[in-house]
Amino acid sequence: KEKTAVIYNPPPKEELLPFDSPVVKHQIVVDTPLTRQSGVESVIFATKLLKKEFPNVQILIIGTGTKEEELKLNAQRSGVSENITFLGNISNAEKWHIHKSSQARIIGSTSEDTPDTVYIDFITDTPVIATDVAGINEAVIHNQSGILINPNNTTELVDAVRSIFNNTQLSSNVIQ
Repeated sequence: KEKTAVIYNPPPKEELLPFDSPVVKHQIVVDTPLTRQSGVESVIFATKLLKKEFPNVQILIIGTGTKEEELKLNAQRSGVSENITFLGNISNAEKWHIHKSSQARIIGSTSEDTPDTVYIDFITDTPVIATDVAGINEAVIHNQSGILINPNNTTELVDAVRSIFNNTQLSSNVIQ
């Protein structure tokens, strides 16, 4: 059964950067408002599990919001504050550089329209791991334009990240 994707928002214009953005091994970007439905809590818990297998895993979180201080505290309490960097709001050029240089992007939202930033990932060939919720699953098609997981399912999130980190062929297939 073939699925048709409807894109309601125009994709962003590609940001031409005056420098190279090589992919940083084990770097993941999370680009979302830091709210209750952002799913960043699951990313923090997954980082604790991933750190055992990939001690140098780095999560770069772009965005601010009402849960920011609580999430920073959760990262500290979970022992992963050295693996997670909260960047706040950054320029478009910085955002493009981080997306392009990351080995994967996580969209952990529990409910969201299609996030505009997913198109940055498609343009920069960054593999996307996203929750299978309305809006997101219209843009991200499982094992074609990304890997879909169930919301708040840390086991699936860890498995998806592990798959991208360990399988360059899978990573290449997902971004084509």
